[in-house]
Amino acid sequence: MQTKTLLATLADEKSGKTIWLGFLALTDRRLAFLEEVGLFTKTYRVKESIDLENLINISVQGVSKKLYVTYQAGGNSVERMFGGTSGSTLLEIQSEIQETRAARVNIIEHEKKQARVQYVLDFSFLKDQMEKGGIMVSTIRCPNYGGTLALPSTGVSVRCGHCQSDVVAQDIFERMRGLLGNLP
Repeated sequence: MQTKTLLATLADEKSGKTIWLGFLALTDRRLAFLEEVGLFTKTYRVKESIDLENLINISVQGVSKKLYVTYQAGGNSVERMFGGTSGSTLLEIQSEIQETRAARVNIIEHEKKQARVQYVLDFSFLKDQMEKGGIMVSTIRCPNYGGTLALPSTGVSVRCGHCQSDVVAQDIFERMRGLLGNLP
């Protein structure tokens, strides 16, 4: 979305006094305002960059049809107004930003769910995975005492008879992770 030209903005009595000329740029992660700089040669710099998940509201309001963007920054709510378009209508731009924001929020939620996935390993699962990888293990060493322990068929831990420490299936899995390959 291209903002109004300097002359068009100055001619508009309802326009605010802060004038930024440039473009709104939408990516799959951010909404950025690229400000036009330079008098004789046009170049652009990022004036503002808003993470899509921080957007609170996108609306088109007023008789002069301005695009209002409200977002969260530093614990505060910030509102910006953009006017003057080239190509798409403000309602199309609003819709595109809302759809892209919704997609970004869905990706973040999916990533959060993936991060919460935990496997509860027991010795039967561990033995099964090792056997699938061609590894047959019947004994393990106690990490504290160093003596051998029989690898149990079930359960999540086994206790060393000498030092009374527990050896957990998850710990053995972590040590053998490179040999087991990926979990299903």
